[in-house]
Amino acid sequence: MVIAIWIVTAILLGLWSLTAWGLHGLLMLLSGAAGGAGGWSGDLRPLVDQIPLTPVLDQWLPGWQELLRATLDLAQVLIGWLGGAVPLVSWTVWGLGTAGLLLLAGGLTLVAVLLRNTMPKPARPA
Repeated sequence: MVIAIWIVTAILLGLWSLTAWGLHGLLMLLSGAAGGAGGWSGDLRPLVDQIPLTPVLDQWLPGWQELLRATLDLAQVLIGWLGGAVPLVSWTVWGLGTAGLLLLAGGLTLVAVLLRNTMPKPARPA
């Protein structure tokens, strides 16, 4: 049981690290910190006008285009503000998630060991 806990934890740590690495790369690209285009939402504005079924969406969600444009502007401001802090934020979030996974695995290991020691031993056949 203990081995299974730590194998699952190792797999989850690998997935967590891969996710953090991908998010770090994406944020660096979007913020322009890695030489990427910082004004990426300006490129998306013409695409908002080309979304198909615009009249249908206007019936169900009036003002959705203005909301989408405002959301794109807000995302660009937030990612631009994040800019140089991307590595710090990425490492902090990764470290907190890793610590949480390791604490959870340690707690589950402790529970498994304590339960194993309190179980009655099976009787041996004579």
